[in-house]
Amino acid sequence: MRIVMIGTDDSRSAPGIQLGDSSVLPLSSLLGDGAPGTVAETIARRAEIQEALDRRALSSDESALAHEALPFDSVDFRAPCDPGVLLVCAGSNYRSHVAEMNEDGNVASKATSFIKSSNAVIGSHQSIVVPRQLPNMVDFEGEVCVVFGRLCHNVSVADAMSYVGGYTILNDVSARDSVPAMLAAVTPAEGQAAMLEMMMGKHLPTFAPIGPAIVTSDEIVDPAKLRLVTQVNGVTMQDATTADLVLDVPNLIAQMSAFYLFRPGDILSTGTPAGVGFGRKPPAFLTPGDTVTVEVTGLGKLENSVRAASD
Repeated sequence: MRIVMIGTDDSRSAPGIQLGDSSVLPLSSLLGDGAPGTVAETIARRAEIQEALDRRALSSDESALAHEALPFDSVDFRAPCDPGVLLVCAGSNYRSHVAEMNEDGNVASKATSFIKSSNAVIGSHQSIVVPRQLPNMVDFEGEVCVVFGRLCHNVSVADAMSYVGGYTILNDVSARDSVPAMLAAVTPAEGQAAMLEMMMGKHLPTFAPIGPAIVTSDEIVDPAKLRLVTQVNGVTMQDATTADLVLDVPNLIAQMSAFYLFRPGDILSTGTPAGVGFGRKPPAFLTPGDTVTVEVTGLGKLENSVRAASD
């Protein structure tokens, strides 16, 4: 099942189910007034929703689903998450990315993490805005994300996968302006200050594209075999599989849940592989007019244009 959020006539968002590659069925059309209104509720009721879809498909009116579905070109797609979503990102969790950013290539047994502002979230086909105050080093980071299906806190590696409701894609857009200062820092205090500023560069408006859908966990047989490809203007920048993760999904969930309490619909991003703009020689950053896509096996394609703040 592919869960999407779509704009409504009153400018709010409502859940829908993607049907094939060309249409979306609003859950209000399927379940009426009792339809879920949030991603969290949709994930929790996915068995009921699937039964309703199956009944409709077997009904005497074989065209009922098609009649009520909306074609993609008429849908205002939004990010498939709820307002105020907890968006936790793992850092330095692909061996290849550690190597490109750190010459000794050493990997840690524990992942770093940070919370990305929910106010930065946008959906697929919405624009990444280059900020006036930090316009020169806007970077891309394609990432595979876990979406939680139930309350998750301090769980074991063995039990971790039972908390996964689905998967989606994130572009962890970052303003890298302070990274050179961080790498050149002479004292620990200088390095810490630059690191904090670099982390703040991940919270800017539009810097968290998510989508296009949440694919429920039953459709992803092995999250360790997902291929991620990021392209800028059609040129491949990142190409890796989740087999390169330092901490695989169960271990990452166990480590992060020791500190974070994840509610249904919350998101844990697994990190980014090599090929980010800052790690390239010469560096390659996003500029107005670019189009960046992140495509992941079975999860679809997250696509965003880039525009200047003054546009």
